[in-house]
Amino acid sequence: MVAALQGVLDEYVVENHLAPSISAAVLVPGTGWWYGTSGYADRESEGLATTDTVYAIGSITKTFVAALVLRLAEEGFLGLDDPASDHLGPVAGSKTNGATVRQLLSMRSGIDSYTDHFDQNFDAVYSVADLIDMIGEPHFAPGAEFEYSNSNYLLLGLIAEVVTGGPLGELLHEYLIDRFDLERTYYGSADVAAEPLAHGYVTIDGELTDVYDGSGHLPFAAATSAALGAGSMASDTADIGRWIYLLYGGQVLRPASQAELVDFSASIEYGLGTIRFVVPGTGQVIGHSGSIPGFASAAYMARDSGTIVVILTNGEMLDMNGALNLLFAAAR
Repeated sequence: MVAALQGVLDEYVVENHLAPSISAAVLVPGTGWWYGTSGYADRESEGLATTDTVYAIGSITKTFVAALVLRLAEEGFLGLDDPASDHLGPVAGSKTNGATVRQLLSMRSGIDSYTDHFDQNFDAVYSVADLIDMIGEPHFAPGAEFEYSNSNYLLLGLIAEVVTGGPLGELLHEYLIDRFDLERTYYGSADVAAEPLAHGYVTIDGELTDVYDGSGHLPFAAATSAALGAGSMASDTADIGRWIYLLYGGQVLRPASQAELVDFSASIEYGLGTIRFVVPGTGQVIGHSGSIPGFASAAYMARDSGTIVVILTNGEMLDMNGALNLLFAAAR
């Protein structure tokens, strides 16, 4: 099994040159964890990826923000069926389309995604006001349908700050990161990640280009200032594997909140910060994928077997679903 799992990573990185590096974690219940890497975390220095290498995780951040909001609901800071505007200032509140907190969590708000109008400047640092201003007119009435929008989780991060009075990074550490000993997990521009770090690579004019700026914020400082609650976190595969195990294993939330997290009655593919789909031969899996300039990621648990697969990579060309399918197959 170890040889088969490592072979998947080497095929994608060494043979097919689809990413500078890939790091993976796999849990096979009753057997244990496997961690593997292949390729370069930094192509210029030829620094190899290790199991401790930190990558930007993009929208896997949404699993943390959803869990945080559910924890705050458990403590009475807000209700999931409250109008989202009740917990925001007038400017951000005007962008909520009348949607509830639950509808933001489940991507059923109809709110336009600010990232659809975003032209990434590698040097600029964005204010929250800048990002809110990018949200356009709503697409449909709240609750009418599912549509993935990063604005939902940008606004949820702001809601968490308003109802508690604390910065989102500190809240994530207090309620989740520190509480569950995720020592290699970092939030946005609030945390400087400790080495070793993966450099993110994007294709510019046909060439792989390193976008890391040396700031300790992945993928780079401007991106973390723009992603916030929608996707600004960074971590390694061991921490994300542990997080998926704890979150979907019922150790983070109370039973009622856990049921809300994985309630797909409103949308067959999205619960609360949770994607659901079927992996051939494995069955239904739950978790989240992510992408942010220079990085792609995926972290899922099989609902029947409990097998967990986490993939982090510092490129944008890798077939993430294909890699997931192969790793789940090798773990059977």
